[in-house]
Amino acid sequence: IFNDPIHGHMELHPLLVKIIDTPQFQRLRHIKQLGGTYLVYPGASHNRFEHSIGVAYLAGRLVKSLHDNQSELKITKQDFLCVQIAGLCHDLGHGPASHAFDNLFIPEAKKMKKSKGLPDDIPDNCKHEQMSVKMFEDIVKSLKAENEDVLKEHGLDDKDVTFIEELIEREEMPEPDQWTYKGRDEDKSYLYEIVANKQNGIDVDKWDYFARDCHHLGIRNSFDHLRLLKFARVCEVNLRNSSKTRKLICFRDKEADNVYDMFRTRYTLHRQAYQHKIANIIEDMLSEALLLADRDLHEGKEKKDKLKISEAIKTAEDYSKLTDEIFEQILSSTSPNLEKARDILNNIVRRKLPKFVGEARLTKKNISKEELTKTWKAEIEKYNQVPLNAADFRVCVVDLDHGRKNENPIKKVYFYTKRNHDKASPIEDYQVSSFLPEHFSEVLVRVYCDTTDREVVEEAEKCFKAWCKSNFGLPSNIIFYEDKYFQGEQYNCSDACPNLQDSKLKSCSSIYVESGTWLLYEQSNYNGMPHILTRGEYPNYQFWKSPEDLCSIKMHSNTECMFKIQLYEKEDFEGLFHETTVHCPSVVKRFGIQGIQSCKVISGVWTLHEGSDYSGNHYQLKEGEYRKPESWNNSKSTALALSVNCLDINLDL
Repeated sequence: IFNDPIHGHMELHPLLVKIIDTPQFQRLRHIKQLGGTYLVYPGASHNRFEHSIGVAYLAGRLVKSLHDNQSELKITKQDFLCVQIAGLCHDLGHGPASHAFDNLFIPEAKKMKKSKGLPDDIPDNCKHEQMSVKMFEDIVKSLKAENEDVLKEHGLDDKDVTFIEELIEREEMPEPDQWTYKGRDEDKSYLYEIVANKQNGIDVDKWDYFARDCHHLGIRNSFDHLRLLKFARVCEVNLRNSSKTRKLICFRDKEADNVYDMFRTRYTLHRQAYQHKIANIIEDMLSEALLLADRDLHEGKEKKDKLKISEAIKTAEDYSKLTDEIFEQILSSTSPNLEKARDILNNIVRRKLPKFVGEARLTKKNISKEELTKTWKAEIEKYNQVPLNAADFRVCVVDLDHGRKNENPIKKVYFYTKRNHDKASPIEDYQVSSFLPEHFSEVLVRVYCDTTDREVVEEAEKCFKAWCKSNFGLPSNIIFYEDKYFQGEQYNCSDACPNLQDSKLKSCSSIYVESGTWLLYEQSNYNGMPHILTRGEYPNYQFWKSPEDLCSIKMHSNTECMFKIQLYEKEDFEGLFHETTVHCPSVVKRFGIQGIQSCKVISGVWTLHEGSDYSGNHYQLKEGEYRKPESWNNSKSTALALSVNCLDINLDL
């Protein structure tokens, strides 16, 4: 029985205790759960050891709940034990600084070996899951060396060992009619969702680290895993894009909010803690220190006194000795060959860290760190206020999501109802909340400065802002779609186009401005009324209905949004509200509001029209607040249309 601050008293099977009492598992006492985040959040001192025990305990509770509520599943004692062992051993393969080892150090070690012409025997996809399997195999081997029948005594055989390894390695669930797992038949597919769920991301690993990390970080956890556990149930579900069914873990429909809270908690933890701007740069420095200290990445005399790091992943015996203590080894060493690595770690200890220059969200996905670094260097070279040295800066790219990239994660979850416990189906967005985000992922770019000179950092911040305004030195892009909500044929445009009829689109019903500020003209050759389109989505923006309706487009040199207005249906900024940066011939049709009775002009000069299609009296509004129609000298009616007044703005029209 283990007393845990998160789960209370946890009772574990004797075989799990035998595994815990091995050197391979005890090693986890010396690996921080959150790596470099501990150096930002002083309370986050917990280790992989207690997390792994917590996952084993929750895995047992979930299996027991399914067994007690659904005896027809025929869950055996062997199933119960195997899932618990997998939960216990799923993180055995973590290296120093946890995720920083396989996400930062290993990829850079492979690059260094390639650039230096050194033999590279590091596996291409070297992740902690694969190392966890290797460490588990070593534990089984050591236990059998003491007692050949240690597994048989608890009813386990070689097939069960295979099952445990499959649970640890976290592969995607096989396609229908392609069941490739050997540990259990497809009839028990739901067991593969408990420890590491590749189907929808709901697993006991997250349940434990959400609760444990929030506790130690001091961040509120709104997700209730104990409640969700009570409503877990195995149902036969119809798989998407298939006529086949499969037994999966499903949840009661009323728990949809709780499930969404789980995914939102994941995003919050990554945004506030795991990908914290200072934690990230510290982990970058820890990785750099390991690279400098690794003897396998250096030749000649430099190898002497250096440490066995990247090559330690070849054997479980060597890997068992690789923990966070390696940083203390480097710090306490007097070897000249470890001086550079020691200096980096001393800078971390003394808080002599690179200065944070700025952070921005990327609108264009899949931009590599190398490409951004290249455009950042180009921006520095043309910056003429104060000379800046490109070698003094680091560019980092951070991916944040809810667990399924840009896909709504809850779409992969199946729910059953009160009246039908055996049939489950996906849930619609409107059944969860009307406040769901439009996007479920974002990419951040961060720049750090290695020099501490205050003037250099201040100038770098100005340069960073200019870089962001120029779309990070990347070409601007706008996409036209034939159908509403970005469906149908599309046309990508990254330069001026005097006649959009050349795009071959039959019509245009929605537009996505990926980057830049664009002027969309109602006639060809840049004639007619210009519409200002800034970065964002226009899901229902019918601009031309047939090829005969000609128009043209060109990019404006200023990438800032020069026009923005907030519209309110009632006086004093009340009622339905909409913010826009473009012309609108009818606020009723476009925004669903019955008229404009108050507004806030954030930027630019706008013209309100009493009638739709820019008809009737019109009133020019400059930046400011207008609480009622009388504010713009209209005492009779509300405004039904608005347009950008370009005459007072220095635009090339």
